[in-house]
Amino acid sequence: MSTPVIEHIAANLATVIEGITTAGGYNQTLTVIRPRRQDYEDVSLDDGVCLVTAGDESPVDSAIGTDQWDQEFFLGCIVLDDDDAETSIDTRINQVKSDIRKALAVEMDTGDMLGGLALDILRGPATKFDDGDGLSGVVLSCVVSYRTVAGDPYTAV
Repeated sequence: MSTPVIEHIAANLATVIEGITTAGGYNQTLTVIRPRRQDYEDVSLDDGVCLVTAGDESPVDSAIGTDQWDQEFFLGCIVLDDDDAETSIDTRINQVKSDIRKALAVEMDTGDMLGGLALDILRGPATKFDDGDGLSGVVLSCVVSYRTVAGDPYTAV
């Protein structure tokens, strides 16, 4: 069975986020999960977990013989409040946001974005969340532009 280009991009994006570790010079180590269920019942929502999910996709005008797409991704990071923490929850959320933005910027500077499959990564807004029952964190969005052979979403151009 073939794997679509967009799935390779999603896996490469998850790998970039997995590179956010304290050993790598970041403020925390994130654990990446690509949920298997829409309701996230398969996910352990622990501090430092980052869910990588795909959002909407939009076609873009492209060159003859190619299809170009803008695929939105959401990076939902769990940042749990803790009475024993030495820093505020806002500080911790800001560190997560900044670490992810830094990792994406580094990836954009490689010249081989997301395994050479991405044309561009547009970093989007971040939204904090708190469910009122102790689950809190931040969701960042980004849009990845990519191109395939016209009519063949399995072959990158």
